Amino acid sequence: SSKFEEINMLKPGANYGWPKSEGVCEEQCDGIIDPVISYDHTAEHAYVQEDPAATTSKFRTIWICSGYDARLSGTDPYQGALKYDLIFGDMFAGWVRGAALDADGALSENNMLGHLPFVTSCQQGRDGYLYMGTMFTANKVDQDGNPAFNDPSELNGALWRMVMPVSPVDEID
Repeated sequence: SSKFEEINMLKPGANYGWPKSEGVCEEQCDGIIDPVISYDHTAEHAYVQEDPAATTSKFRTIWICSGYDARLSGTDPYQGALKYDLIFGDMFAGWVRGAALDADGALSENNMLGHLPFVTSCQQGRDGYLYMGTMFTANKVDQDGNPAFNDPSELNGALWRMVMPVSPVDEID
């Protein structure tokens, strides 16, 4: 079954529980390494609840972007505020989060960054900004997780530049 989405820190030969366990292992867990991050597909999950724009769609698919590194561009348009090892989100619910890991690879921070549904790719540009590609121009979904189109041109993909929000749940520009 697929009731959870998860991020694992992969190590050769490690056992992450598949297919016996999804998310955090709850029984017969000897030798199983739990994910660093996992979430279920319910509308009650904290990630959905923290984002007022999130859809309560039954669909869930995680996307992951490696973290931001100002050294790659020589400039930091985020002025040190984007300090995460991973940027991740849910393609259908639309929330976007930043996660920091400690020296042992354990989760030390996990914060809401914004809202952008249908993300399919993420890359840091030469100008230092993170860019996210989406499979639709429309950045809104209905309660079933389907794109909410106002115009047929919104069926096209789009490229979005991530700017730091004024509040924790502002949409990505």
